[in-house]
Amino acid sequence: MVIDEHGATHEETLEYLLHRRFTELLKGSTVVADTHHLAVWLNFLQIRGRTYFQATSLDLENFRDYLLDSEDLTPQTINLYVKTICEAYWYCQTRGMVQNMIGWLDRSNPNQKYLIEVDKAPESSKSPYVIPYRLRVPNQSQNPVPNKGQIDAMRAQIDYWDYPGEPDLAESLRARDSLMFRWLSEVGLRRAELVNLWVDDISEHCSDAVPRVTISRGTKKGKSRNVEIPRSLYEETLNFIDLQRDEILKYKRSKFGSPSGIRVLFVNGSNNSVRPQMSEQAIYQWVLKLNPEGCSKKNKFSPHALRRYALTEFATHLWKVEMNSATYSPTKQLILHQNLMHRLAVQAGHESADTTIKFYIDMGFRRADNQTNPNDLVRVKEELERKLNEVNKLLGEHAG
Repeated sequence: MVIDEHGATHEETLEYLLHRRFTELLKGSTVVADTHHLAVWLNFLQIRGRTYFQATSLDLENFRDYLLDSEDLTPQTINLYVKTICEAYWYCQTRGMVQNMIGWLDRSNPNQKYLIEVDKAPESSKSPYVIPYRLRVPNQSQNPVPNKGQIDAMRAQIDYWDYPGEPDLAESLRARDSLMFRWLSEVGLRRAELVNLWVDDISEHCSDAVPRVTISRGTKKGKSRNVEIPRSLYEETLNFIDLQRDEILKYKRSKFGSPSGIRVLFVNGSNNSVRPQMSEQAIYQWVLKLNPEGCSKKNKFSPHALRRYALTEFATHLWKVEMNSATYSPTKQLILHQNLMHRLAVQAGHESADTTIKFYIDMGFRRADNQTNPNDLVRVKEELERKLNEVNKLLGEHAG
């Protein structure tokens, strides 16, 4: 059920959801997804100062754009949100709960207006109307997550850049770019999180097998989270702070001022830069340039594609550890799956283990079952050390 801001059950959506479950006999998971879609919609309307039956076409279009800006939902998922909302309104209207809520313009009755306007569907369609504001869905034959070979090819591009605008800083900027690429493709940071990462976020004293960094700026809805990073990345970042970052700041002192007052980790090194902090758009354009020459625009991998790769690899490594250390039973496998969903949701910065997280978990399981890459052993070893440290910590607490 859906609860409104006053703690009361939202009756119109409840009746629709009960109809979906017990009349249409849909799976419980489908109805749970419908419930989430409607809850997000109601929260969106509340922020805009509208009640459920005051929503308009413009609200629905803005809601779609709001979901699109989140960067964490696929076009298919966003289309499902809009589909659920329209079906719920259509259900309420056909049962007399509301009038003139959703429909299309009819030449025989030109004065009839609807708050949410849709096009009438062809007679061959199962639905009486066409779902509005649908996003174009990418070709399903295209892999939505880059593979390791594609990631390595992008990373290799950095080694060939000569940085003609700043030849004296070429090596330092190359080290910075290589490090930024790792934070995107191995940790899964969003662009806004990357450019808002501070030196102070990287602790110089970390004895954990798997270091953690608190991400608190540039996050969705301003919520902080602790992300796990490979120890090699942690150590490379500390070296960058001491060496290349310091060199960039000294070189840019006339523009940026004293290095002591600059807190961002990744400093802007462009010849025409006027401020030390890099922009999200600069990161976006930089990643696009890392794609192989001749790659068409629609096939280029974006910063978000690197994030998808990182989260898929994170799930893959977790699966590999558990597949080698656990004796499976249906109950253990369910608990394991839920635990991995939670850890990945924290890593990704999602409030809950939603459909997107399930996609990464499932993709990680398939890759863990198929991959035999020896380079993965480092991450797997770190994860095993993390689990061992947790056991030793518990034993120590028990002994105390």
